[in-house]
Amino acid sequence: VLVCNQRERRPEKRVTGELMVDAGFLTREKLDEALQFAQKYKIPIGRTLVSMRQLSEEDLQRVLHARMLMLDGALPASVVIRALKSASRQNASVEQTLRSMGWKKEDTAEQKQLERLLKASEDLVRLEKTLTPDHTDVGLKCVELADLYAGANNSREAEVLLGRALRIFRDNLGSLDAITATTLVNLADIFMRQGKFGEAETHLLEALVICENEFGRASQPTAEVVKQLGKLKSGSLDFSAALDYYRRALAIGEKNCGSDLTPLSGLYELEGDCLSHLKDTKTAIESYKKAQSLREKTTISAGNPQLTGLENKIGLRFLETGDSLSAKRHFERAVELTEKAVGSVHPSLAFALLNLAEANVALKDNLQAGQHYRRAVIVIEQISGPVHEDTARVLEQYLGFLNKCGLAEEASKIDKRIKEIRAIATARSTSVQLKPVTKKER
Repeated sequence: VLVCNQRERRPEKRVTGELMVDAGFLTREKLDEALQFAQKYKIPIGRTLVSMRQLSEEDLQRVLHARMLMLDGALPASVVIRALKSASRQNASVEQTLRSMGWKKEDTAEQKQLERLLKASEDLVRLEKTLTPDHTDVGLKCVELADLYAGANNSREAEVLLGRALRIFRDNLGSLDAITATTLVNLADIFMRQGKFGEAETHLLEALVICENEFGRASQPTAEVVKQLGKLKSGSLDFSAALDYYRRALAIGEKNCGSDLTPLSGLYELEGDCLSHLKDTKTAIESYKKAQSLREKTTISAGNPQLTGLENKIGLRFLETGDSLSAKRHFERAVELTEKAVGSVHPSLAFALLNLAEANVALKDNLQAGQHYRRAVIVIEQISGPVHEDTARVLEQYLGFLNKCGLAEEASKIDKRIKEIRAIATARSTSVQLKPVTKKER
């Protein structure tokens, strides 16, 4: 699986088949025959083997459970295959067999997520059996399962399921249906996560045509697809094109927003991000302030993290223009809001304190700057510990400040501490050199 993923192949059907061969459910010749059949008729390999009477429904459930455990890395493949063999012989579930082997549910970090995946997978198999593999309801269940895989950061599985759902919807509902458009957008999002911007753009442009035809050029569904195109262009660093898409989405949103101003706030912030990358700092500040104004109207708590992020962005833009006093005011508010939102021990607070210290340096208020740097160090130490790379990075910023101020003695102590942290990290990461093992010892 690892090699296939590294080479950007799609191993899903092959993995399921190999798992069944290794567990002794069928021969390799039967696997090759089933794979050809599955590819020809575009149905899952498991369902193909059931229809060929090479696999029972019960064993199909066991194989799917085992495959999920293996692909998600919950357990080593060798353990999963051993449990699958034993489960089939004893007519038990894979989970029961694993428990008899000493495995506990708590041994997997994401057990609840895994259970949801398993249930959705079992529901999909039941639907395939009750209806047909190409039924619209099967497509909808594929979308649901893909969403769970996407939440588990398994983009490969999500891509395969959404691709299958898209084919089902096109066959049953046609290429201009709203459900087809939504699936195209979801699949584009998975492609973007994997850096496949070309495939993502193709799917989004197709979804845009559907939404424009079905709902109109000035509709909210059209605006959502346009916004996704903006995100795609930002991800591929084409900020000019991204800005055009965001502005088009904004024009639609301003007409249709009604009482809900939250989507508009997000679009103004995205517009500001693009303008920042394009070095149009003044206009970026204006966009951020529009986003801030709307967010303050719609945010229940003054300590909302989304507000603190905007304060930091505005402060950084003011710092770029040389207006250090305005920058300081926004950074002070960011510190205040961050503490309300996440408490006094959080990376966001350390980040805001470093920004505030930088503004004070620009204003030549070294006393205040030193206090903020030291507090940022204390915060990051409480989070990451005194001997950690994050702590070393914050200390490096403090060291730069001390050198600028000519505080050589304090700078020497901090420099020594940074070197100690890095030395410990290097010692920890150094691999142990093992002596060669002789044939006799083997």
